[in-house]
Amino acid sequence: MIRIGRRTVAATSASAALVAGLALSAPAAWADNATATAPFGSGRHIEARVWKDKGNLSPHWTTSAWAYHGSALWKVTWIKNTADLYSTGASITVSCSTDKKCTATGSLTGNHVSLWWQNGDSDESDLGGQMQVNGLVVATKACSSAVGYSQPLGLHSNVATACVGWG
Repeated sequence: MIRIGRRTVAATSASAALVAGLALSAPAAWADNATATAPFGSGRHIEARVWKDKGNLSPHWTTSAWAYHGSALWKVTWIKNTADLYSTGASITVSCSTDKKCTATGSLTGNHVSLWWQNGDSDESDLGGQMQVNGLVVATKACSSAVGYSQPLGLHSNVATACVGWG
């Protein structure tokens, strides 16, 4: 856990086992942005958004979580966004900028890097940064997961996850 001001950012890095066939070829096409939603009680939902530069050479990325009541943004007790970043064939170093509310003082390296940011009394939470490729990379992938909680209603959202990149 890294503390920035009154907020806490958690960061973990883990090497992921590679499937031999996956490391040999990249898919021909993939989206550069995606959105997914999950229920958050009656008439409410949580939304995960992800965007990644096309290509695999040091792409920039952003992820975000949004809470809605109908079509209007809805402030909840807390909302959490998790960014999961993946690479095949090489490790990546992930760095973030403070304007994107992420760990500005360090970076994480591995085939799978996971960062999260949680906002209190808010309708959104977001992360952003760049994946720096450390060697020959075949494909990269970025995922955004969103989850939230409303204390007055006693509601936990389901998890919404959206991914872009390979597969």
